[in-house]
Amino acid sequence: MIKINLVSEGRRPVAVRKAREALGVGTLELGETLAIALAILGVLVVAGYWWYLRSEVNERQRAITAAQKEVEELKPVLKEVEDFKKKKAELEHKIQVINQLKENQWGPVRIMDLISAGLPELLWLDQMSLRSNHVELRGRAFNTNQVATFIENLGKVPEFQEPRLRDTNRRGQIYNFVITFNFKPVMPQAAAPQEAEAAAAGG
Repeated sequence: MIKINLVSEGRRPVAVRKAREALGVGTLELGETLAIALAILGVLVVAGYWWYLRSEVNERQRAITAAQKEVEELKPVLKEVEDFKKKKAELEHKIQVINQLKENQWGPVRIMDLISAGLPELLWLDQMSLRSNHVELRGRAFNTNQVATFIENLGKVPEFQEPRLRDTNRRGQIYNFVITFNFKPVMPQAAAPQEAEAAAAGG
């Protein structure tokens, strides 16, 4: 004869329910509890990451603000630097122009001095033109010997290269002539040793 204990079978759910309540599970299934725990953990992770990003943004914003403030403070200094560079460039340009003018003035003056030193008697110049390093002389003389002597004197000057008689014609007792040559300038610094040697030789 088989006996079934219906009382113990009916009490089992109550025991299981009490065990679940003791474990804190309540009436929810274990899978649902894990899902909720993971969801809460995910929310915490996202919130933490958002807080980190917000901190980074705030930090960078503070750095940008500090940099802008520093730029504002340095603006007067930067303006002074720019003004200094501009004035320096203008000054250098003026110095270059002055040096160029000195060289240009020195060349014609030197040419005139050397030409005057080589002028023979009974010969005079009417016109001198200088284009780059090319010199053209127009003048008159009483005879061709003075013209030849003048060309010879010009040929003795180191700065005057290949003086040549380009044209000559006679009008009455006067000979008109045109002489051309190239001028190779020698700056005073380079000419000084030559002049010193010439002075020593003359002494």
